[in-house]
Amino acid sequence: MTPVEVAEWIMRVAGVLVALGAIWRYCVRPPIRFAKRVEAAIAATEAQLKPNHGKSLRDVANRTEASIAKIEDHIVVHAMRLELLERIADKQAEIGHIVSNKKEST
Repeated sequence: MTPVEVAEWIMRVAGVLVALGAIWRYCVRPPIRFAKRVEAAIAATEAQLKPNHGKSLRDVANRTEASIAKIEDHIVVHAMRLELLERIADKQAEIGHIVSNKKEST
Protein backbone atom coordinates (compact mmCIF):
# COMPACT_ATOMS: atom_id res chain seq x y z
CA MET A 1 0.00 0.00 0.00
CA THR A 2 1.42 3.31 -1.01
CA PRO A 3 1.30 6.39 1.17
CA VAL A 4 -1.25 7.92 -1.20
CA GLU A 5 -3.53 4.89 -0.84
CA VAL A 6 -3.18 5.05 2.95
CA ALA A 7 -4.04 8.75 2.89
CA GLU A 8 -7.08 8.05 0.68
CA TRP A 9 -8.20 5.28 3.03
CA ILE A 10 -7.80 7.57 6.06
CA MET A 11 -9.75 10.31 4.24
CA ARG A 12 -12.58 7.86 3.46
CA VAL A 13 -12.70 6.64 7.06
CA ALA A 14 -12.68 10.24 8.30
CA GLY A 15 -15.48 11.11 5.85
CA VAL A 16 -17.55 8.18 7.07
CA LEU A 17 -16.92 9.16 10.71
CA VAL A 18 -17.90 12.78 10.01
CA ALA A 19 -21.06 11.60 8.22
CA LEU A 20 -21.95 9.27 11.09
CA GLY A 21 -21.35 12.11 13.57
CA ALA A 22 -23.62 14.42 11.60
CA ILE A 23 -26.31 11.74 11.37
CA TRP A 24 -26.05 11.18 15.13
CA ARG A 25 -26.11 14.88 15.96
CA TYR A 26 -28.90 15.99 13.63
CA CYS A 27 -31.00 12.86 13.02
CA VAL A 28 -30.71 10.52 16.01
CA ARG A 29 -30.03 12.64 19.08
CA PRO A 30 -32.89 15.20 18.70
CA PRO A 31 -35.65 12.55 18.66
CA ILE A 32 -34.05 10.83 21.65
CA ARG A 33 -33.98 14.11 23.58
CA PHE A 34 -37.56 14.86 22.54
CA ALA A 35 -38.68 11.40 23.68
CA LYS A 36 -37.00 11.96 27.06
CA ARG A 37 -38.77 15.33 27.47
CA VAL A 38 -42.11 13.76 26.52
CA GLU A 39 -41.51 10.93 28.99
CA ALA A 40 -40.69 13.43 31.75
CA ALA A 41 -43.82 15.47 30.94
CA ILE A 42 -45.99 12.34 31.02
CA ALA A 43 -44.48 11.29 34.34
CA ALA A 44 -45.13 14.75 35.81
CA THR A 45 -48.71 14.68 34.53
CA GLU A 46 -49.31 11.21 35.92
CA ALA A 47 -47.94 12.35 39.28
CA GLN A 48 -50.47 15.20 39.35
CA LEU A 49 -53.33 12.80 38.61
CA LYS A 50 -52.60 10.51 41.56
CA PRO A 51 -53.54 11.54 45.11
CA ASN A 52 -50.50 12.21 47.31
CA HIS A 53 -51.90 13.67 50.53
CA GLY A 54 -52.75 17.16 49.33
CA LYS A 55 -50.06 18.20 46.88
CA SER A 56 -51.46 16.92 43.57
CA LEU A 57 -54.13 18.35 41.30
CA ARG A 58 -56.19 15.24 42.04
CA ASP A 59 -56.19 16.11 45.75
CA VAL A 60 -57.24 19.67 44.96
CA ALA A 61 -60.08 18.36 42.77
CA ASN A 62 -61.18 15.99 45.53
CA ARG A 63 -61.16 18.79 48.14
CA THR A 64 -63.07 21.07 45.77
CA GLU A 65 -65.66 18.39 45.13
CA ALA A 66 -66.07 17.80 48.88
CA SER A 67 -66.42 21.53 49.49
CA ILE A 68 -69.05 21.83 46.78
CA ALA A 69 -70.98 18.91 48.30
CA LYS A 70 -70.93 20.67 51.70
CA ILE A 71 -72.10 23.93 50.13
CA GLU A 72 -74.90 22.09 48.34
CA ASP A 73 -75.96 20.51 51.66
CA HIS A 74 -75.98 23.96 53.31
CA ILE A 75 -78.04 25.37 50.45
CA VAL A 76 -80.62 22.60 50.86
CA VAL A 77 -80.80 23.20 54.63
CA HIS A 78 -81.13 26.96 54.19
CA ALA A 79 -83.77 26.51 51.47
CA MET A 80 -85.77 24.32 53.86
CA ARG A 81 -85.40 26.92 56.62
CA LEU A 82 -86.46 29.69 54.25
CA GLU A 83 -89.52 27.70 53.21
CA LEU A 84 -90.41 27.16 56.87
CA LEU A 85 -89.97 30.86 57.64
CA GLU A 86 -92.14 31.78 54.66
CA ARG A 87 -94.89 29.45 55.92
CA ILE A 88 -94.59 30.96 59.40
CA ALA A 89 -94.82 34.46 57.92
CA ASP A 90 -97.92 33.44 55.93
CA LYS A 91 -99.55 32.01 59.05
CA GLN A 92 -98.68 35.15 61.02
CA ALA A 93 -100.25 37.27 58.27
CA GLU A 94 -103.40 35.11 58.41
CA ILE A 95 -103.53 35.47 62.18
CA GLY A 96 -102.98 39.21 61.85
CA HIS A 97 -105.96 39.45 59.45
CA ILE A 98 -108.12 37.39 61.76
CA VAL A 99 -107.18 39.52 64.77
CA SER A 100 -107.72 42.79 62.86
CA ASN A 101 -111.10 41.54 61.57
CA LYS A 102 -112.19 40.66 65.14
CA LYS A 103 -111.10 44.09 66.41
CA GLU A 104 -113.09 45.77 63.62
CA SER A 105 -116.18 43.68 64.30
CA THR A 106 -116.20 44.47 68.05
